[in-house]
Amino acid sequence: IAPVIPLITVGISYLVAESIVAYLAEYVNFPLSTYTQIFMITIMFGIGTDYTILLISRFKEELAKRDSTVEAVIATYKVSGKTIFYAALAVLIGFSTIGLSKFTLYQSAVSVAVGVLVVTLALFTILPFFLVFFGKRLFWPFDKNVEHKESKLWGRLGHFTWTRPIRSLIIILLIILPSLLFYKGELTYNNLEELSDRYDTVKAFNWIEDSFGPGEIMPATVVMALNETIDDANDFQAIETISREIADLEEVEKVRSATRPIGEVIEDFLLENQTDTLADGFQEMMDGVNELQDGLKQAATEMKDQSPQLKEAEDGVQQLMDGTKQINDGIGEIQHYLKEIEQGIMEGSLGAGEVEQGLRTIKNHLDQTIAAHKQLLAGYEQLEQGLRQAEKQMTNIGSQFDPKQLDQMLEGVKALNQAVDGMYQSAVQQHNHLGAENNPFHQTYQQTKAIIQQMEQGINNAKKQLEQLENIDATFMNQVIGPLGQLNDGYREAINGQEQLANGLQELIDGVAQLKNGLKEAASGQGEIADNMTPIRDGLAEIYGGQEEVKKAFSELYDGLTELSSGLQEGADGLREMHQGLDEINRFIKEIDFSNQEPVVVIPDEALEMDEFWEAAELYMSPDHTIVTFEAVLNINPYSKEALAFIEDMEKTVKNAIEKTNLDVEEFYIGGISSINNDLNNVSAADYKRTATLMLIGIFLILIFLLRSLVMPIYLIISLLITYYTSIGITEFIFMNIFDYEGLTWAIPFFSFVMLIALGVDYSIFLMSRFNEYKDHLLYDGMMTTMKNMGTVIISATVILGGTFAAMMPSGVLSLLMIATVVIIGLALYALVILPLLTPIFVKLFGKYNWWPFIRN
Repeated sequence: IAPVIPLITVGISYLVAESIVAYLAEYVNFPLSTYTQIFMITIMFGIGTDYTILLISRFKEELAKRDSTVEAVIATYKVSGKTIFYAALAVLIGFSTIGLSKFTLYQSAVSVAVGVLVVTLALFTILPFFLVFFGKRLFWPFDKNVEHKESKLWGRLGHFTWTRPIRSLIIILLIILPSLLFYKGELTYNNLEELSDRYDTVKAFNWIEDSFGPGEIMPATVVMALNETIDDANDFQAIETISREIADLEEVEKVRSATRPIGEVIEDFLLENQTDTLADGFQEMMDGVNELQDGLKQAATEMKDQSPQLKEAEDGVQQLMDGTKQINDGIGEIQHYLKEIEQGIMEGSLGAGEVEQGLRTIKNHLDQTIAAHKQLLAGYEQLEQGLRQAEKQMTNIGSQFDPKQLDQMLEGVKALNQAVDGMYQSAVQQHNHLGAENNPFHQTYQQTKAIIQQMEQGINNAKKQLEQLENIDATFMNQVIGPLGQLNDGYREAINGQEQLANGLQELIDGVAQLKNGLKEAASGQGEIADNMTPIRDGLAEIYGGQEEVKKAFSELYDGLTELSSGLQEGADGLREMHQGLDEINRFIKEIDFSNQEPVVVIPDEALEMDEFWEAAELYMSPDHTIVTFEAVLNINPYSKEALAFIEDMEKTVKNAIEKTNLDVEEFYIGGISSINNDLNNVSAADYKRTATLMLIGIFLILIFLLRSLVMPIYLIISLLITYYTSIGITEFIFMNIFDYEGLTWAIPFFSFVMLIALGVDYSIFLMSRFNEYKDHLLYDGMMTTMKNMGTVIISATVILGGTFAAMMPSGVLSLLMIATVVIIGLALYALVILPLLTPIFVKLFGKYNWWPFIRN
């Protein structure tokens, strides 16, 4: 019956405690985790059974001494009840201090404190009922011989330690020193190791790890919030700077970011490749300059060839002017003759024959004049046709040179200037040494700028010469060809007038025969003819003036063409210098050596005009372009200890990289499994130290109050710490060297410390509280009696508690397996080595000072 009573008592306690925890979680946000239930079951059944065994064992002793069952129960609780209360209080304080931690997972273990409180109440309510109700029948079928058996093992160990303390100490050191010396404290944060390889999740991860590597599927991600938007090339250049700084870390295989969407530097963004493209562009520009230079030379040659023709035209105009003057003089003579004829007719001194002969003479002169005028008009018309052909050739020459082509070349040179400035500034921003005065890169930049300025000046000169050609062409058309055409039209009308005059003279000759009858009428007609000669002479005078203007225009045109030819030649010479400059720049660019320096990445403005660039870049930016991400693919296992240390280095690297840019960064954080584990490490380590300190202080105070001593609590705490570090060192050796794990899981030190210290102190309280019952005896007698009486109880409690933790091992969860291993080793070590071999040494060493400062005389 006795084995059933603890199970019933603790079972009822567990159901009550579980309900309380559930209500607390529902209404007051009580912390819970996957460890809560398993820890409650293990601890409550472990210590509940231990406490029940201690009480039942003491009840068994008292039954042998008492006649009444009730008296035996009362005596049991008077002596052992106090021990149970303080032992439970120590465990309660130990698990309650966990609630002061900041880590929710650790806080979830505070549920055990609720379970301890409930099971303690059950031991003082439910268990006494069973003890009184069953009495001796509790030990059926062995109730005939109800007595407490002493522990022979602990009696022999205690005697050996008391009589041979040095040997006992050597034995203890041989057991604990190897584990203490070789304990590394290696922890692993690989949650996948919690499950065995038979689970599909682990299988899938292993397949991916073998195919792509663990760093590829679990990168360290930097999330950066900005106070600005990413929208220009300078911003992307800053992102590339940060990407490069992260990629330079030893643990990083590659970085994926807005400028490195596939984890590698885009080849087109390398300065080396951009200089190759620029060199190709320079070559194309040099070819274009050669073509333009040849065109200007040809135009200058054609202009020069046209100069003699213009000179001949100018001389022809002079000849026309001379002919016009002669014609004008001839008409003057005709007018004079007509006046004389008129006078002769009026005077009647000439005969009809003389008149007829005179008129025929006049007509012959007039016919000769008309023929000369027609020949002169043919020369004018030929001159007009030649000038129009010359104007057409000038127009063709001007059309060969489109001003837009020169403008495009000028824009190209300006774009080249901006590109060279952008490349220089980006390179110097990333590599300050490139901007030094004596650096070849800086000197090349200065020479390139000077040559580009010469190119720009040469193109502007060519534009001016082309504009002069257009102005001369317009002047030639408006001031020469146009007036010459008008002059020819007027001249043609004058010849027609002369022909009419000749016809009139013919009529006059024909009418001479009739002069006898109409001399007055002839004299009157002759007067009109003479009078009509004056307008003709005035028209010829105007033609002569127009011819002077034409000659002057030809002279100006000749001078303009000569100047234009010189200008075109100068333009050709400027283009030749431009070609030489471009060739020099091209040679400098090709001679730049990028092999001995770190690749320089320059984000050009043209990249931002490509949809493909934005589609890739926006994978690593928020929709509003104010948050950017960087994914660092590690070349080490993200779960490894090196990965945790890497996160700290990465954070410093990102801070330094931001300072090298102009980005207005509000804040940044690092995500990913390595960062999570690093935070876990920092939080758990801090909580571990704080919780362990508070727990030891609480247990120390309980021991002082219970044992009425400052000395006993000190060496009991020391013995518990020795037990903990020895057991966790042995556990680390087993799992790292036998089972080939990277280390203990990160939560093991905390939970195993809390459980082993809280449970181990119970055994210390069991032993030393019983020892205090014999403080009036000799130290040896009191210690030996205590060990004999408590040895069986403590060993039994250890076996039972160890069995409850052993029940966690078949779960297949690595953390539970490790915690169970640490606790089982620690309890066995404490019950079989530390308590029986080390405690008597301390008791004998301090003597009566074991109760200091509460020593009684």
